[in-house]
Amino acid sequence: MVRHRKRKRGPKPRWASAARRGFTLLEMLLVISIIALLLALLIPGMVHAMRQANGTVCMHNLREIGQALHIYRLENEGWLPNVDVDSRNKVSTWFVKLFPKPLTDYATVTCPEDPFKGRFRALRDQKDDALKANASSYGLNNFLLRAGGGYLSNVDRFQPALPMNTLLVADIGPDHHGTTTEQGKDKGPPRNASMLQWDDGYDPFYEEAGYPWVTKRHGVGINILTLGNSVVQAKTADVMRNPIRSYYPRCANGGCSLCTELEDLPHYNFSEDQLYWYTGPLPFGDHEVRR
Repeated sequence: MVRHRKRKRGPKPRWASAARRGFTLLEMLLVISIIALLLALLIPGMVHAMRQANGTVCMHNLREIGQALHIYRLENEGWLPNVDVDSRNKVSTWFVKLFPKPLTDYATVTCPEDPFKGRFRALRDQKDDALKANASSYGLNNFLLRAGGGYLSNVDRFQPALPMNTLLVADIGPDHHGTTTEQGKDKGPPRNASMLQWDDGYDPFYEEAGYPWVTKRHGVGINILTLGNSVVQAKTADVMRNPIRSYYPRCANGGCSLCTELEDLPHYNFSEDQLYWYTGPLPFGDHEVRR
């Protein structure tokens, strides 16, 4: 009978014992550091990509609102939807008149980057339109509704000289604070019935002087729909930083009616992006602007 000798096993390789004992503290710290470094590199890019995607949704919303306003004008002899105040001083503003047609999706009036976007969603089933007045993420150019004794709101008849450069609808703030009810619920900031005011009392040196609607919602500025139905981004850092004036040379050279047709009417200036409150002569020589 042949006997087999038992082979002597040599020393175990280092990797085998290391695998059995698991990671050392130093190795775990090294892995965690690598993961943290990767997250630090990836997260800002992901946040930037998300903001870009939200900005694209916002632009799409503005185009939808532009189409809805165009349909409304066709059905109402060229007039934009107005702002109504009832006997109880409750406001029914412009965008509620676009539902349920031509607008059908309530999300259209909420910008994904608006920190108070949930406010309108919570109110959309309310029958009282006055509750919705300040809840939209977008505002309508109030100058078009007020100037020329109100005749200017018939934009089909009194169309400005540069409709592609005339503000119609834009992101509206403020985005930085809210008001609280007696029950402690956040009502969100006042937004002037979702109207863009040419001068809302903003003082860059005293924040509490008013409730400025201009914001930097999309990083560098806001999205604006023009009367020519184009959507552009306006940089607002300088607009928010500088005091409001009644005359800007660059704004006047671009054809801004508030600079060239009116006197002593302070207004926000978006001329850096070739955007204006109105361009061209005001109707009937009536230069009164009613607030």
